[in-house]
Amino acid sequence: MSTVYKTPQGRWRGQYTDPDGRRRSKTFRTRADAKRWADSMERSIDDGRWVSPEDLTLADWIPEFLAAYRSHAAEATQESYRHSLDRLRLHAADLLARPIQSIRQPDVQRAINTLADHCHARTVEITLTLVRMALKKAVALQMLATDPSAGVKVPPPQKSHGGRLIDAGAMRALLEHLRQPGNIRSQATRDALLLIALTGMRSQEARSLRCEDIRPDGVMIDSVLDRHGVRKPPKTVASRRLVPVTDELREMLERRVSESVNGLIFEQPDGRLIGPTVMARYLRRLTSGQISPHDLRHTFVTNAVRAGANLKALSAITGDNVDTLLKVYTHVSMEDKQAVLELAQPRETLIVFPTGTD
Repeated sequence: MSTVYKTPQGRWRGQYTDPDGRRRSKTFRTRADAKRWADSMERSIDDGRWVSPEDLTLADWIPEFLAAYRSHAAEATQESYRHSLDRLRLHAADLLARPIQSIRQPDVQRAINTLADHCHARTVEITLTLVRMALKKAVALQMLATDPSAGVKVPPPQKSHGGRLIDAGAMRALLEHLRQPGNIRSQATRDALLLIALTGMRSQEARSLRCEDIRPDGVMIDSVLDRHGVRKPPKTVASRRLVPVTDELREMLERRVSESVNGLIFEQPDGRLIGPTVMARYLRRLTSGQISPHDLRHTFVTNAVRAGANLKALSAITGDNVDTLLKVYTHVSMEDKQAVLELAQPRETLIVFPTGTD
């Protein structure tokens, strides 16, 4: 049976007896915390879920930590935790399998480095935050002497990498999906992603569109939305621009104007603005976390450059200068290199001598 008592130092200590007959206890600031912990240990023994502290792995502890201390977080936050756990299981299974008392700082850093090789930087940051929260709580509960995640850093992204290039097959499949009618909850998200994929527009620019921004000759970009939904002017003068659209997109935008409730182009069914995480989560579910909204812009620019697009015109459409387009948004593939070799091969030259008399 679990018990709770007050220590001479004025703190509260929870105590229970493990299946081997050993008494185990921990100290807490409040009686409620001590009782909740002791009772949860008792329940885990009764349910057959109890794990010795010496054998408790990170895979055991993170779900227990979330259930006990983060159960009241918003649903979007809960989903980000689940996604982070999935990434850890996929790319850092060795770290999850280690007892938390044997984890050292290099173990966590190696796992984060591996995640950085396979996931977007933001996903890595969120995952590291989850690991840190769980390990810091373990220290606070005296399960660990020190936090092995202290000093762990997310590797800096490559400066020349502005996103991932989506291969042609995956892009065709994605566009086919986005062009299909969706349900009332997903249609606005599908339409916004289709606009980004076919114009190279930034996601915060697409989200900010109002009915008045739809012109006969295209879409006017004169504002962006930050992560909190606050409308702001574009970062640069070049970012304020008129973006032409295809007939397909014009038809979609006109439909959205006619259906708008609050004057916004991409609204949720209740009239609220679509948040950045909504689009990111939709793509993540659709592509198993392999594609982000920014990758759509990245792929649009790269494909346009490869096809020989006029760089000044492309700069005017995307709002980035030519140097940025070439340095950040384009990849050089083996096919690109081969094409250069073929173009540089010597050709037979017809030499024409002038005619006339001396």
